[in-house]
Amino acid sequence: MILAAECVIGCVLFGAFIVLSVLKNQAAWINEYPESVQKRYIELQ
Repeated sequence: MILAAECVIGCVLFGAFIVLSVLKNQAAWINEYPESVQKRYIELQ
């Protein structure tokens, strides 16, 4: 039971970190996308 709670807390914290970092700087994770998506994102900016 404790392991399950730790896993849930870890997933929530990790998810919150990712979401907050993207909200703060939307281009922070642009390198994770294919090059065509990166070019399109840059064109739209």
